[in-house]
Amino acid sequence: MDLENLTLTKQPLRTLHLFLLAMLQYLKRVAKYILSKGGLFFLLIVLVVAPGILLAISDGVHKKVCSHSVILMLFLLICGIGYSFS
Repeated sequence: MDLENLTLTKQPLRTLHLFLLAMLQYLKRVAKYILSKGGLFFLLIVLVVAPGILLAISDGVHKKVCSHSVILMLFLLICGIGYSFS
């Protein structure tokens, strides 16, 4: 298979298919990594993300402040996860 000459304009379906296969392979590797590190990592994500989601979907005066806080927490969490993979 000649991956270097594969372009989106010449073979869009083939390119999309290979991209989706590569993303699936990457997600499988990430899932294996997370599962190999144990449930503590998963528990940490749940403890950080779940309260943020609950505050974001609940109505009230705090909604605007909490939504910004949730976005900041998720951004910092994603940055930390990305830094751990590099």
